[in-house]
Amino acid sequence: RDWIKGFIVDPAGPKYFGPTTGGSYNGQPVADRFVNGAMSVWAKEHAGKMTQNEIAAVVEFLLSQGDRTDLGPVDTELAEKGREVFESGSLDPNAEGAEERACLQCHEMVIAGAPLGSAGMSPAPELTQYGSEAWLRDFLLNPDARHHYGSRNAMPSYKDRMSRDEFDVLVKWLRRQWLEPRAKGANVVESHQPVARRGAGSELP
Repeated sequence: RDWIKGFIVDPAGPKYFGPTTGGSYNGQPVADRFVNGAMSVWAKEHAGKMTQNEIAAVVEFLLSQGDRTDLGPVDTELAEKGREVFESGSLDPNAEGAEERACLQCHEMVIAGAPLGSAGMSPAPELTQYGSEAWLRDFLLNPDARHHYGSRNAMPSYKDRMSRDEFDVLVKWLRRQWLEPRAKGANVVESHQPVARRGAGSELP
């Protein structure tokens, strides 16, 4: 929750796009492409106009898309308010400039088969199932897909970079599904979900 909130409020910060200024992609420097990109501009103009409750609601709504098992139960009532903010920009129907703050202005999402926004027309990454295992796998393999970063992408694909076992472990680690001691000094381990076991060297999905 804190990570998502931080990204909404300050995407150009050191935990997010900030370090990309020293990177390169296909031999070309990334420079300020992301720290001064559309999301960063949006945050500077609009994040400060949102109430803390509206930000928390959007965070819960996005969290509800990811099917995470390690962050406690989703507050469904708050998540529903978050959907309202995602679509309209505010919980206050009379809020000035709310439409410009709406996430839906830039991000598409499909919920239960029903699209929010104009399919294929939004300029920013689609957030359907954001943070879920399926979303993460697809992003790591196809970051330059239109529904992710498209032609603006600077993220290398992990396709052909590792075995299927290694890829499975990476995905589960990023979702905090790692093995943990049950108690201090105990020999038994448990995990949020078991790591998939497949033959070494098998192809990625």
